[in-house]
Amino acid sequence: MSKFSPEELPMEDLKALGLIKDGQLNLEPNTKDALLNGRLTKMLHMNDIKVDGLGTNAIDAKLSLARKEDGMVGLYVHPIYQKPTAHPNLSPEENNDFARGGAHAKHSSAYGTITDSGFAPYEFNEKNSKSFYIELEKNDGERTKVWGIDLHRALTESGKQNGDKVQLDFMGKQNVKVEIDGKWEMKERYEWQVNDFVPNQKREQTFVYEFDKETNSFAAVDSNDVRTPEEINGMPLSEEQKRKFRRGQVVELPDSTAIQASPIDSEKYMRSNRRFLLASMLLDGGLSFLVIKGIEMGYNYKLGKKEKEQQLEYNKGYRDALSKVQADLERKSLQYPNNKYIIDDLNTVKTEYSRTANSTTYKDAKEKDINETKAVVNDPELDDNAEREQKEERYEKQQNKPIAHGDEESEYEETRKAGRGR
Repeated sequence: MSKFSPEELPMEDLKALGLIKDGQLNLEPNTKDALLNGRLTKMLHMNDIKVDGLGTNAIDAKLSLARKEDGMVGLYVHPIYQKPTAHPNLSPEENNDFARGGAHAKHSSAYGTITDSGFAPYEFNEKNSKSFYIELEKNDGERTKVWGIDLHRALTESGKQNGDKVQLDFMGKQNVKVEIDGKWEMKERYEWQVNDFVPNQKREQTFVYEFDKETNSFAAVDSNDVRTPEEINGMPLSEEQKRKFRRGQVVELPDSTAIQASPIDSEKYMRSNRRFLLASMLLDGGLSFLVIKGIEMGYNYKLGKKEKEQQLEYNKGYRDALSKVQADLERKSLQYPNNKYIIDDLNTVKTEYSRTANSTTYKDAKEKDINETKAVVNDPELDDNAEREQKEERYEKQQNKPIAHGDEESEYEETRKAGRGR
């Protein structure tokens, strides 16, 4: 179900932009879908604008919808800015860090028991500005780190410490009095509050931000509105992986496929280290299959040697997924025989199915238990088993081959970079 209904569309505003023709919204189906689901549309050229004071009757811009404080739905125009434009809900440090690329989550409210806190570069990335975090744990064991430089002040003034259950709320930009060299001055501060947790008043909200280089501005989407796949290339996502995806984190799957939500991509809605994905999603109460092409991962995920080697390898359920998608598209093509998007996707899937019939591109033995491990893909025990297997294989190969000291160092360095250096 869409976030907004067609009846809620601000028709007068759309008409002023020349997007209403004969009483109907004149947008492509994919663009209309993005708009109704609260996402940023693709770049639109509007050349019949009737807006007083604009000084032009044509503009290139992206559009989005958002619910205003009075409950009405507002239309927002995202033109092309000459210089990078800051987002009003992000601090100067966050604007700078987020603008480097990729999707980033920012909590506007969260609750749980404090388990840790401290100063560190944002998301522990040394390229980012220094910030402050509070780690919260819910009753079900889910842990979340909330970042914000003002959290340190708010936590100190609240008197809360590890073990206390709290409610965190981001208050936005506030004008506050601060003492500087013995004098009180008004300063702007991106303020947080740390309050007592009240069960029947608990609040939790997260927005995912991404910098759009086309418009030189930020796009933001409520994490609850992020379309989350049920399966990718035949691999079911665990609930933990879905949660990470909704919050803009990179989700890695057992065959080295990585995906990340993308607020600025109106059609593909995600990034990946693969350029072709089969996604199944729950849409309008049913399971839909989507063919996602021509995508790429953002700046904050780079392929390692192992992943590059696996670009043409697929998990055991991949061809099954291709078969399901092909059957679904064939049904749709009978229902909509003139839909060029359906025909194009169907031809793409048929070509891919034929290509993967070659056993050299179909990884079977190593991936045979992929569905059994979907819920525990991040289990350290599984990593240790895989590492032990690799070591045993190397040991067998090297029984009759002397190992130079430099080779050992190189092998350890590769292991350490992969996150397994002990």
